[in-house]
Amino acid sequence: MSNNTIKSILFDFDGTLIDSLQLWEEIDEKFLGALDIPVPDRLKDEIEGLSFRQTAVYFKDRFNLLMSEDEIVETWIGLAKEAYENDVKLLPGVVEILNEIKRKKIDLILLTANRCTLVDSTLERLGLSSYFTEKHYDSYKEREETFVSLIKNRNLEPENYILVDDALTSLKAAKKVGIRTAWILIGKTDKNFYITQENSFVDTVVSNSLTELIEMI
Repeated sequence: MSNNTIKSILFDFDGTLIDSLQLWEEIDEKFLGALDIPVPDRLKDEIEGLSFRQTAVYFKDRFNLLMSEDEIVETWIGLAKEAYENDVKLLPGVVEILNEIKRKKIDLILLTANRCTLVDSTLERLGLSSYFTEKHYDSYKEREETFVSLIKNRNLEPENYILVDDALTSLKAAKKVGIRTAWILIGKTDKNFYITQENSFVDTVVSNSLTELIEMI
């Protein structure tokens, strides 16, 4: 049953709209491998939901890198650029759910930790740019303040929003503000591990297709 109190939906990008989680695991392996550094177990969980800048700080500190944070970020973007421009695909049900959101005249806001360099060209290639009323990049989505700031100047209550994201850190921060949450597991390479994690702050779990969100909106 649809929910007519939803006025705005915050959509993540990587792992939520596009199937890119495996790509970033491979980039981490290439980046650290070039430095003869083994990839730690569950590294992806430790950096999940962090912005490029935050992840670069984490890598620099954890692996004692001599590179600057900017150099680290630019290296990652260089490794990812070709795949984003040519290869990464949409997750199942993306076009259908975006069309349903548009049909219901719900505002659609992109909220991503990724850089506009990679995001905008990919949205254009996949024909998704026109769906979004706003786009926010380099977002610190593990912070409650990010969501408070985003909705501060709008004539809406937190419960009028949904955050759709694959990162539990982001969903937890949004839920603390009062925003409804949908957890996307479609692109996870190890769904069984993730589903065992504490997720009482998740309202809906989406496992196979974004069209599973229809009942929520």
